[in-house]
Amino acid sequence: MWNKVYPYTITRFKRLFIMSIPILSLVNLVVYVMKKAFVNILKEIDKLPSLDKNTFHKLNTFQLEALSKIVLKKYIGTSELLNSKSSLSKAQKYRYLKDLTDKGFCKRKHNLFYKL
Repeated sequence: MWNKVYPYTITRFKRLFIMSIPILSLVNLVVYVMKKAFVNILKEIDKLPSLDKNTFHKLNTFQLEALSKIVLKKYIGTSELLNSKSSLSKAQKYRYLKDLTDKGFCKRKHNLFYKL
């Protein structure tokens, strides 16, 4: 019985190994591109004046995610911004969105947020 099962498992693992090589190289490529983009972001942050750096560093992850959504679209509804995967409560999210408008990162009219 050992002789019958053993060759099958070897060929199965060989196929698995051969199939995993392109996937690993693709993952490495994606990681490399992400690192390169992240380094570019850090360089742009470094170019900011110190006052702008302080306000940028005071933003939390939810606010950064909301800003990226606002910038990518012309306008976005509050309900779309509140549907983030953040573990914050809705009240905290509303406070953080109000803080973004108070700091002048975006404008709010009714239930829509606009980029400046």
